[in-house]
Amino acid sequence: MLKMSAMSSRCQMRPMRCQVRLMRYQIRSMRCQIRLMRCQIRTMRSMATLPSKRFKSLHQSLHYCKANRNKHLD
Repeated sequence: MLKMSAMSSRCQMRPMRCQVRLMRYQIRSMRCQIRLMRCQIRTMRSMATLPSKRFKSLHQSLHYCKANRNKHLD
């Protein structure tokens, strides 16, 4: 919360740089969203074709995707 207010005040001082940073952030998060979707689709496909023995590793790969997405959103 405190970090956000500091960011917004800095934003008012340098709107252009902030805009660029925001756009870059949005693009990165979109890319991450697409990667997560691909990962989920792959996981679902694999779950349909592979024996349940492999489910744990698939679940881990999905978890990895989510962890990566969260890393970008920080």
